[in-house]
Amino acid sequence: MATSNPPKPSNLLKIIWEALIFLTNNWKPALIYIFFYSTFFPLSFFQSSAITPIITNLQQNLISLSKLKPQDPDFYQTLTVILTEIREITAKETVFYVAIFFLSTLLLASTLCFICMAYADKKQPELKELLSKFRRTWKGALITQFYVTIFGHMSVFISFLLTCGIALFSVNFAGVAVSFVLLILGVILYPYLAMIWLLSVVVSVEEEEGGGGRINGLAAIVKATEMMKGRRLKGILIAFILILLNLVVCLPPLMHLSSSESKEMVILGIFFVVGAVVKLFELVVVVVFYFECRNGGGLKMNKFGAEYSKLASEDTVDSEIP
Repeated sequence: MATSNPPKPSNLLKIIWEALIFLTNNWKPALIYIFFYSTFFPLSFFQSSAITPIITNLQQNLISLSKLKPQDPDFYQTLTVILTEIREITAKETVFYVAIFFLSTLLLASTLCFICMAYADKKQPELKELLSKFRRTWKGALITQFYVTIFGHMSVFISFLLTCGIALFSVNFAGVAVSFVLLILGVILYPYLAMIWLLSVVVSVEEEEGGGGRINGLAAIVKATEMMKGRRLKGILIAFILILLNLVVCLPPLMHLSSSESKEMVILGIFFVVGAVVKLFELVVVVVFYFECRNGGGLKMNKFGAEYSKLASEDTVDSEIP
């Protein structure tokens, strides 16, 4: 169901438009992705059900411990129970987090393989070709996603430290001014880093080194940073739009959670499905942007996505308004 004569939007809007066209033409594979992504919802529910009783007992034991003194006979017994519960929670959460990270990264890698192949070749790949590409690239995607996750957690930690510092020292005009400047920098820097991290995973799926090996990990992040040169403004704007889209779509269901457990489960289920659609759209947009960066931005519409023509000049200026 392709549009033969689409409107002629600006470069930024054209990326969004082509992502929508691609999803429209590949709606059946999109449904498969949404189905598998949504399976993380019951997994999260079962994990929460297993952890909640332990957390409840831990809270009760902490309250009991606060009422005891070290010389009381039950003090060390209660403390031992608390430490055991903390270890149990930590072990279960660690296993769950590692399993979800591994499964979600495999789903991410397989989805990117399909999007890249269907987008570049102008047709849906055969299952044999898709599996072959997945076998070659899933390890690199896993390594790159690991680094991306580490950097993401580091950025959150640094932001937390800066927030605490600002809260302590922003008692005068200078402190307020510094807080405002840091806020502006954060609004600009986070979308830029987010786009680099997203691009790096695509790089680990698509790019090869000179010897035929795959580019992954830190090398993929460096490669993605280089590809952003000349297109930083466009990348930041795209990432900012995707972040806003996630907030607009995902926050309302969480803000309207009902006290009724059944209604709450329905709302959370809808949240996961809608979140899967948004995530898929995000991946397609990033792939479109990746190919524009790699091919110099010569985009031409076709039935399955786009054809690419190398521009004579590979670099564009950052000041170009997308």
